[in-house]
Amino acid sequence: MILFTSSANIFSNGLTIIAGFFVVKWLMPYELGYFNTFTVVTGYIVLAHIGIPVALNRDLPYLMGKQNKSEALKLASTSKYWAFVISTIIGLIGVLISLYFLLTKDYQLASGIFVIVAQTWQGIFVTKYLKVLYRTNKDFNKLAVVSVLVSIISFISIYLIYLYGFYGLCLRAVVIVIVDFALTWFWRPIKVNMLWDKLTFKNLLNVGFPIFLVNNLYSKWPLVERTLILLLLGTNSLGLFTVAFMIGNAFKIFSNSMSSVLYPTFMIEWGKGKAVGQIFKKNMIKPMIVILSLFVIITPLAWHFMPLVISSFLPNYTDVISTSQWMLITGAFGLLNIFGIFYNVINVQKKRLVMYLSGVAGWSIVLIVSYGLKSISLEIFPKALLTGYMIMFFITIKFLRTNWETTQATIQ
Repeated sequence: MILFTSSANIFSNGLTIIAGFFVVKWLMPYELGYFNTFTVVTGYIVLAHIGIPVALNRDLPYLMGKQNKSEALKLASTSKYWAFVISTIIGLIGVLISLYFLLTKDYQLASGIFVIVAQTWQGIFVTKYLKVLYRTNKDFNKLAVVSVLVSIISFISIYLIYLYGFYGLCLRAVVIVIVDFALTWFWRPIKVNMLWDKLTFKNLLNVGFPIFLVNNLYSKWPLVERTLILLLLGTNSLGLFTVAFMIGNAFKIFSNSMSSVLYPTFMIEWGKGKAVGQIFKKNMIKPMIVILSLFVIITPLAWHFMPLVISSFLPNYTDVISTSQWMLITGAFGLLNIFGIFYNVINVQKKRLVMYLSGVAGWSIVLIVSYGLKSISLEIFPKALLTGYMIMFFITIKFLRTNWETTQATIQ
């Protein structure tokens, strides 16, 4: 299952990287930077889900493991209601704003805001609700197929950018959202009606909001990073950073594909009373050995050929060569932070919060010192991120050693 999912994501990632090269080749850095400004805004708007999908992601497989299907379906119904209502309200507001700028003939801004509308729907309803419903071996395989098909459409649709430039980039973003939603909806494994249950919502909020707060220290880290680049170095630098950002995302696809399969599997094992060490040895060791062995080979080769590739194919982005090389090291090391899944399994969010805050603190110190010395540059950002990742990894290793024998019964 993990091999199939990882292989599908490797294929999808390959297409994404190739498509990304065409995108940056056809667009100037300031054009990409302007478009990425809208995706940065979307990243903050999606936070409106306030953790309800996070609780569903944790408790749905847990309840399935305990054979409590009725309660699991109630969680899915209430989560569906919340995700639909929130994304629809935000979408309607966005459409009205987009129409206003359309009438004032600011077509680029109108297009960008419509992209925010589409990507908000994808972020809240598709990613945070529909894809959480894919919880079994068969379901994960379907989700992997969805990923492949979406990546194929994403690759084909880069022709729109060649034809229409910035507007083609916006149109492509909307097409990807539509295809992702259609496929994920068609194969959804759990079909429930929307239901507003105040008690269920409250329980979801109590579980999900603390995890939501801690999660976003990590998941929104790249968003804050891009925001700082925009504020400190400008739109052009944000566009240049797209190359390094693509490299970082390439590594995250591997870790995300693993965690999307491992996390519900861990929760099922945890619901059965297994200890942390038992779950780790049974499910974590083999896939991590395979993934890390692969990147021990890939990373040095990519570092060596990076200058040649960028100079030859992306001559407008040569200023980001060194930054991209450092992002290779940062991304490879970041794979180790998948061990942090166990904070959610045991549900010790305060310790997880300390781990993330420590990493963010290390990252912040590097940036603050660089800014104070007036040496802030794009290259500093992956170096600062690497510092944060290293701090988080060592704290997590200590946490795992302390809780190796912990079971569900131990903490109750």
